[in-house]
Amino acid sequence: MYERYEVVAKVIQVGLVPIFYHVDVEIDKEVCLAVVEAGSELLEFSNRGARAYKVFAELVKLRDSEKPNLILGAGTILDPA
Repeated sequence: MYERYEVVAKVIQVGLVPIFYHVDVEIDKEVCLAVVEAGSELLEFSNRGARAYKVFAELVKLRDSEKPNLILGAGTILDPA
């Protein structure tokens, strides 16, 4: 888990926050890995759809096992700052 200031610092460093959702978990995993390989280390998972929670849980497993430096958010953008 990252502190808010760590996430903000990473957003400033990277310069963008990729936001993504797809109903197919395999496509989500591919996008997640591509984002990290491109150097982002940030991905905001758009919490939409009936299976979003299950898909996010699979992305967390992927992050934990393969890409521990990834900051993976889900519906965490709370204010403009």
